[in-house]
Amino acid sequence: MRRKDMTMAASRRSGGAVRRLAAGATVAVVTLVGPSLSTAPLLTGVAVAQEDQQDGEGVEDPGQDGGHEDFTDQGDQGQPGAEDGGDAEVPEGDGPAAGDTEDPDRPRSEADRRLNGNVPTFPDVEPAAPPGVPPSASDWALFEHRTACIIPGASTSGSLPPQSWAHDYLRFDELARMGATGAGQRVAVVDTGVNRHPSFGDRLSGAGDYIDGRDGRDGTYDCEGHGTIVAGLIGAAPFGNDSRFRGIAPGVELVGIRNVSNYYQDANDDIPQEEKVAGAGNTDIMARAIVQAANQDVDVINLSQSSCQPITDVESPYVQRLHAAVKYAVHVRDVVVVAASGNGADGCSTNTADNVTHMTLPGAFPEVLAVGATDRTGALAEFSVQGWWVDVAAPGTEVTSVDPAPGGDGLANMLDIQGNGLEPIQGTSFAAPYVAGTAALVRERFPALSAMEVVDRIKRTAQQTGGVNGVAFGWGTGVVDPVAALTRTLPDEEPSSGTLFHGGVHYLEERDWTPTIVAVAGAGGGIGLLLLTVFVTRTLRHTRERDRAPAGGG
Repeated sequence: MRRKDMTMAASRRSGGAVRRLAAGATVAVVTLVGPSLSTAPLLTGVAVAQEDQQDGEGVEDPGQDGGHEDFTDQGDQGQPGAEDGGDAEVPEGDGPAAGDTEDPDRPRSEADRRLNGNVPTFPDVEPAAPPGVPPSASDWALFEHRTACIIPGASTSGSLPPQSWAHDYLRFDELARMGATGAGQRVAVVDTGVNRHPSFGDRLSGAGDYIDGRDGRDGTYDCEGHGTIVAGLIGAAPFGNDSRFRGIAPGVELVGIRNVSNYYQDANDDIPQEEKVAGAGNTDIMARAIVQAANQDVDVINLSQSSCQPITDVESPYVQRLHAAVKYAVHVRDVVVVAASGNGADGCSTNTADNVTHMTLPGAFPEVLAVGATDRTGALAEFSVQGWWVDVAAPGTEVTSVDPAPGGDGLANMLDIQGNGLEPIQGTSFAAPYVAGTAALVRERFPALSAMEVVDRIKRTAQQTGGVNGVAFGWGTGVVDPVAALTRTLPDEEPSSGTLFHGGVHYLEERDWTPTIVAVAGAGGGIGLLLLTVFVTRTLRHTRERDRAPAGGG
């Protein structure tokens, strides 16, 4: 079901007023969240999202009926909280605040996690589209091309695995057996562009190039390959002789938009450092690109980029413009917004639970689903920026994806993200796509869920890693579990018996086995009495026959 306007968005919501969490974000140097974060600005996908927005009781969004906020890209559904424009009262101690649900599956509220100011509090802004949304020649004049584009076949190491360890970890084969492909869903990759590749078939379209659209480029040209790697993890379909590689949602339609690049630079060096995003790009262009994507009738937006900011910098005008754009996508267009939590680098601390100094945008906005990265051992990757706003984690190391070069037709496991040489593909940039793809699968499976309800389901079905009330610093509610997100019946949901998933595969719903147990027990008892009766009857008959028999001579 497409969400083309607020009326359609409202029709998808299940009930209850749509609430807006008090959200505001601070923006610093925006970077791509990729393999290397050694130089700023990096495309580092640092996305810090507050896990539960449910804590904010908000006013209804204009023109929308019912539904939850999602979680500001992750707000938990239906949880009470502060009124819109204000912060929820911080309870003393570690326990849940009064009035919190007793549901053990529901993550701890953001208000309960507000420790010593370690969670950013954003001023309330109205959802709004910035002026001049589509890209134009005035954008292209800001940047100049300084690094030669990557070439096909160059982004590999000596041994190229046909798929990442994440395929097994996230149970791709089981998803395939279930028929979960994301068919009918549109996912926007707002990044360095997305090159065409055999694995995308005719499912890739472009929606704009803010960096260099002079030759008719429309978002389907990627000089450095970052966005193409991301798109491959989301939506690549098996191709060629080796069909083992696939994205998590190989049936989605992909929409490419280029709004950042490290192979282009600021032509006049006049963009304020705190507003920059990578070598070319800035927070205002990011805001416009988010709205441009949302207006393409997409279901999910993936942002593997971030702006690293001091946690206290929440009221800057450019931060508020970016936040307004995110809220427009989530609350007006009903789009799930997923962002990388970011990679630690010079100027952007990975933070500790008791000393949070930096946040990354747009991930820190409560409407955004912020994603950290794990390694194959199951540990949080050392580069993953941590914060209480991180919602979930996903595999982000030793990545294999499609060859990201223009004209590439194979696979790759290395990337020259900064023009400084090949490095293994890793980063929160490449963890976020697994979550964005999961969101597409959830929207395929549960078309009536609002954007924020999708976020809530992903968070509540994650594999918990500990923490207080199921929320851990830097992990959020745990590692994304796509199979559980599609199949689990949550405590506050009614089982949808008889429902068929795409592909005609039946899902087993949770059920009350008490009647069955009683019936079986009753049947077992009846059988036992029958056997006992037969035994007694045969014994008595045998005894009588023996007594009647004449005594024999010898």
